[in-house]
Amino acid sequence: MTMLKQRLDAAQTIRASFIKTETMIDAAAISATDCAARMLNARAEVRLPINVGLEAMAKVAEAASLAVRARQLILEAHPLMAEIPAEIGLGRVTGFGGTEDCPELAKPMGAHEVTPQPQEPLRIAA
Repeated sequence: MTMLKQRLDAAQTIRASFIKTETMIDAAAISATDCAARMLNARAEVRLPINVGLEAMAKVAEAASLAVRARQLILEAHPLMAEIPAEIGLGRVTGFGGTEDCPELAKPMGAHEVTPQPQEPLRIAA
């Protein structure tokens, strides 16, 4: 196997892993933010005092924030990934570092239309 073929195989393996990572980070961010919202809603719905589970909710909210930050870092890596094939002598490899195979949620802002969903009004718990 030639060195060029080995590099191309490595680039394709890394690309597949990158896309899988991106998909999993999206899922983690969605799950963590959903969990934080459900915790807050459940506490309010059963009329528990605001301090019940507060430390746990803060930890879940922090985890959600970190998952969203991880997602942002992966998105920022896209243009850097696109430069690698040329740096290792492969020229331009279609799709490497682009957004065409990314999960829909990982596409750059403006790449797809998002329809705002109606929100329930905030409730004040006493």
